[in-house]
Amino acid sequence: MSPLSRATRFVLLLTCIPVSAGLVGCGHEVHTRPRHPAVRVGIQPVYSLAVMSGKYRPLIEYLSAETGYRVEQISSLSQTSYLSALEGARADVAFLNPLLYLQVAKTKGAYPLVRVVNADGTDRYRGVIITRADSRVMRVEDIRGCIAMTSYKKGVGGYLGQYRLLREKGIDPTNDLTIVVGRTQDEVAQAVFDGRVKAGFVREDFATSLGSGIDPSELRIIAYTDYFPTWTFVAFRDTHPAVAEAVKGALLRLDPQDARHRSILETAGAAGFVEASDADYDRLRSIVAESGLPY
Repeated sequence: MSPLSRATRFVLLLTCIPVSAGLVGCGHEVHTRPRHPAVRVGIQPVYSLAVMSGKYRPLIEYLSAETGYRVEQISSLSQTSYLSALEGARADVAFLNPLLYLQVAKTKGAYPLVRVVNADGTDRYRGVIITRADSRVMRVEDIRGCIAMTSYKKGVGGYLGQYRLLREKGIDPTNDLTIVVGRTQDEVAQAVFDGRVKAGFVREDFATSLGSGIDPSELRIIAYTDYFPTWTFVAFRDTHPAVAEAVKGALLRLDPQDARHRSILETAGAAGFVEASDADYDRLRSIVAESGLPY
């Protein structure tokens, strides 16, 4: 064999040898499993830590078993500290509301993997305004001059929807009422129940996680917001592609017809997951722009 032909065969051999964990060989990209000490998943804390842990532990354990990675949940005491927790823990995947998705898409190169399908089979959700059942605040118009509470001013079902609703009713949320910020949605419901605030901005499903000291019949919904696209699991520009694909595939394989899967989903308050795209959130971008709220 001539020296030239041996060199040629050597070069061709090199082009088919993987060069890194998500490698190119002979023109085909292959995402092999990276050596990951852990896959960190940050779940936005709508409720208290105890409630959040109970809701999502089975899902985290399922992801560990299904992907082969050691999946760890990143905890955060409040919604306002959630983004800092993601940054500090170098999250690989996050589960968050649509408005936060728009923010981290801009700042961290986030892209959606899957969206939640609700227990009723829909892929949208909305917020409500609640008061005590014996309150004189019985309509949206009655909220003017009152103290209202939200758990997060970047929540969709817990603030943006109510903000837009009030504006449509001719009420300026910034000047016509006092809005205080708590840490979690169950704290907001508790404050309304205790009479510390006249109204609370929460998601429609708030009653599923009320504290044991709250009688749901003592709370009244006085208004509903528009519907918005459901929460999404996202990956980031720095997330290894194999990790993103493994988590996405595992979530999509959750089958509500399977008893074990159904238990995991029901505990998390979901009926399943569907593939998501950035375009799913275009209408929300328009609503945010109309409202003039920064994100």
